[in-house]
Amino acid sequence: MNLAPLLDQSEAPEVLAPPFEVPITFRRNGRNRPIVLRADKGAPQREPDLIALVADARRWMGDLIKGKVATVAEITEREQLRPGNVSRVLPLA
Repeated sequence: MNLAPLLDQSEAPEVLAPPFEVPITFRRNGRNRPIVLRADKGAPQREPDLIALVADARRWMGDLIKGKVATVAEITEREQLRPGNVSRVLPLA
């Protein structure tokens, strides 16, 4: 890089245009450390009911996308659920 035009005001400075190279070196400090999660007594545990709801919602959304069912009402009837249950769970998908 020629800095002379920047110091001399009488001459118009050159504009840098790609491709240009900038020397750089990467230096690592330390090592990668693994993330260790400890299961404390107060740590949250898995909720099997919530996991089951998400699994159902994903299955129902897949059925809707693939065209196996046309409406949420068909899923409600097929699963023998109360009206509104499927539409409340579908956002979990």
